[in-house]
Amino acid sequence: MRDPIIPVSYGDIDGDGKVSSFDVVLMRMYLDDKISFNELQTEYADCIKDGAVTSSDLKALQRYVLKIYDSLPYE
Repeated sequence: MRDPIIPVSYGDIDGDGKVSSFDVVLMRMYLDDKISFNELQTEYADCIKDGAVTSSDLKALQRYVLKIYDSLPYE
């Protein structure tokens, strides 16, 4: 279980402190069953806060990286 004091960094799947195209690549790989996420990565990848990591999260993450969306999580 995560420390409740640390805020969730939606989209920062690799944990490097920023959301980038590499996070998009990781999510694509996850959705294609090429890699698995740990509990924290799963929480960070849920960019629309619906409790699951799906193609909708990938779309939101891509739009955030392209600066179409101003923030994550996108609701």
